[in-house]
Amino acid sequence: MKRLLFLVPALFLAGCTMTAEQCDPSSDPGFFNKIGCTVSGSYAERVDTKEQDLKALETENERLRALHASINSEIVLVEGSMAQRQAQLNQIEGQLSDLRSSLASKNQLSQELENKLSQIESQVSTMQNTPASASILEKQAQLEKLQTEYEELLTMSSY
Repeated sequence: MKRLLFLVPALFLAGCTMTAEQCDPSSDPGFFNKIGCTVSGSYAERVDTKEQDLKALETENERLRALHASINSEIVLVEGSMAQRQAQLNQIEGQLSDLRSSLASKNQLSQELENKLSQIESQVSTMQNTPASASILEKQAQLEKLQTEYEELLTMSSY
């Protein structure tokens, strides 16, 4: 019996030295170690650590969701902008065709106007074949230049 009196406190003291990592409930640490995990607060410490990890992951998840939403909205804007630029390019192409037909029907299509029309049509063709990966600003600048040249052509044909 005396041995038991010395053995019980020793076992409890050994159990009190359990760390949170040693108190993993997925493995069976044994009866006295479980008591040690409870008494030492290692179970509570492990739960706190896991809750902090979960909160950090939830925060990161929210940040990634916000980033995803931001990227999706940018994609919508870029696709809309690309469609708008393509529509403008198609409109200029149609206007050039109409101008060529109009000048030809009025016998006002001089060699100079013919060369200018061909040059602008070539630029339109080049822009149509510009890869989608080209920057929007670059495409916008090309479109504005093309619009300016078309307006110059219109003023030339008015004389």
